[in-house]
Amino acid sequence: MLKLLLISIFISFQAMANPVSPKDVKAAKYIVEIERSFRKSKVYLSKLKRAKKEILKSSIYSHYAHDLDKVISIKKSLRKNTYFSCNQNIQFKYKNNVHKRFLKHLSNYCLTAYSYLINDDFNLKNKSMLVDLNSAILHYLKRSPSLFVRKIEKLDKEKNAYKYIKSQIIFLVLEHGLTPNKKLFAHIDFNNGLTHFMQTGLHNIKRNKLVFTQEFVKLYRQFKRSIRKNKIKEAIQLSEQLLSFQNENTKYIYGKTAWKSLVVTGKKLLRKNYNERARKIFSHTISLSYNFETYNESLFQLLWSSIHKKDYKTALKDIEKRKLIDSFPKLSSKVKFWIAYSLHTEGDRSIAKHLFKLIINNNPLSYYSIISQKYLPSYGAEKSKDIYLKNREIASDSLTLNDFNKPFKSSIYEMFVWKKLNYISKVDLLLKDFIKAQPSKVVQTKELLSDYDDEELKTLKFNFFMKLFKSNSDFLSSFKFISKAIDMNMVSSSLINIRNLFPTLYEKEIRASKTGLDHNLVLSLIRQESAFNHEAKSRVGARGLMQLMPNTAKRFVRVKKLNDLYEPMKNVRAGSLYLKKLLKRFDGNLVLALGSYNAGPTKVKRWMKNIFSTDDPIFMVEEIPYRETRLYVKLIYRNLFFYSLQKNEYLLDDKLKDTFTITFNQSDRNMKKIIR
Repeated sequence: MLKLLLISIFISFQAMANPVSPKDVKAAKYIVEIERSFRKSKVYLSKLKRAKKEILKSSIYSHYAHDLDKVISIKKSLRKNTYFSCNQNIQFKYKNNVHKRFLKHLSNYCLTAYSYLINDDFNLKNKSMLVDLNSAILHYLKRSPSLFVRKIEKLDKEKNAYKYIKSQIIFLVLEHGLTPNKKLFAHIDFNNGLTHFMQTGLHNIKRNKLVFTQEFVKLYRQFKRSIRKNKIKEAIQLSEQLLSFQNENTKYIYGKTAWKSLVVTGKKLLRKNYNERARKIFSHTISLSYNFETYNESLFQLLWSSIHKKDYKTALKDIEKRKLIDSFPKLSSKVKFWIAYSLHTEGDRSIAKHLFKLIINNNPLSYYSIISQKYLPSYGAEKSKDIYLKNREIASDSLTLNDFNKPFKSSIYEMFVWKKLNYISKVDLLLKDFIKAQPSKVVQTKELLSDYDDEELKTLKFNFFMKLFKSNSDFLSSFKFISKAIDMNMVSSSLINIRNLFPTLYEKEIRASKTGLDHNLVLSLIRQESAFNHEAKSRVGARGLMQLMPNTAKRFVRVKKLNDLYEPMKNVRAGSLYLKKLLKRFDGNLVLALGSYNAGPTKVKRWMKNIFSTDDPIFMVEEIPYRETRLYVKLIYRNLFFYSLQKNEYLLDDKLKDTFTITFNQSDRNMKKIIR
């Protein structure tokens, strides 16, 4: 069997033609329109028929015609006031994640439409109809309780239909932890409903859950008000009551609410220097964590309560007590780094060295892997180049579009359509499909299936998509695909070629801007802001390569019309000048300048006054209160490392603190990065 050795995906090939046809685009637009009408519960038969006609002309979307037939059938049943089933009629046999979401909207519309069948003469003897009725009641209680109240108020209170609905409401409210609409209380049969609920035994879990959670949230809000008004003594008392109340009523308070509220409570106490009280709360939230992210966040906050005060002995006690070195591979990169850092600072440096190496080997592309290199004497410029830039032999074998089966190939074509129409959320759904797809189920070429095992085919599939994105200059999809694939352990990070992941585009425009900024820094920001899409536009109206708001751009360049911001030359100059101004304002501090670019200078000034406890940059990054901004700063620093490395500049040759600093050359008033 021919074995595949593929270490790099840096393969040049002829650009694949963009296979988007006008018929597919028209069909896609109709699908979006129908999906929107599902959400608004305003579906018109004439529009459905027109949509079906156009969708049948599309080779990509023709399977949606069957779904529209179901909706047409529902509309006709409504006109005749005849029974239809939502549970039986809508089968979730979806083609891909985009189709799955469409069917979900269709299902919700069906349940909304089903309410029109509810009348005094509703057939309660038909079991299928009852199943649909219960689903419809729950759907309305969750999404439109006011509409539901108006519907049942029209029913005859003496008829069986109303009595049945009345008996079901309280059961569904309690079982699913819903907050009833105030007007709904008049239609709740408390006595019979609660009796039935007690008989089922569910009261042991659901009893008073809403009431207890509301009381917990009330205490939490009182705590936040006290902290905001600087009533510290009162805030401490409330934090103790909050923790005590949660401890005593764990079964009756929603876990996600409890975890989030207590983590925020701990953070606010920590910022007021009440470390021990904060530690007690963080320790408790570990037991409340409900997934990988929350568990690691609780662990980090517990360790950070000691580390940010340079109390590494306490941090090491927590590490030992919770056996975190034993469970090291299962932890997040952030927790791993600070465990290794604590050992390096005041512990066993040989163990720390081993842990830093594990961090780098596990995910060499992460921010924490980069700064880990600084604590390993053996890691330098040559070692990094060997890890990231070494050219290796490339296997000639590769997949083509025709090697995939028809449904998978159709999804690839569909991605191009959504990309053309700028429905990025739908592109993202398809990317997840592509990453998760098992090659043995989507590859149809028999020779490939016999010559390669599943792991080798995964590599070939990965390589195919990298070439596909590169040939179409679709850097955003490429970045997302790589990131998701690594996070989901669907591909080894050793297969990633840095030059593909960190392309050097628009260097002509960066040089022409003549702002004196390091080109690598500008490239790093552009990659993060727009993924080199000069037509990018955010929800809030930021435009172009460096995602500038119009009013910001007008301070630095002439902007006659908003579309001017899509011009690379003008956008790069304005963005670079704005970044330069922020760097000057914050004395070259990269953390503060980038934080300001993302969240605004006013917020950063507030953080400097109330939150930041040190000028050590790796500590400051962790203290940024906004998750998005925290990640933003880390990713741009990571980008800067890799762009510098491609130009034979090793960022970490300097002291770590200096790599987060921009200096000003007073003779020519230009700024330059301290990297040699």
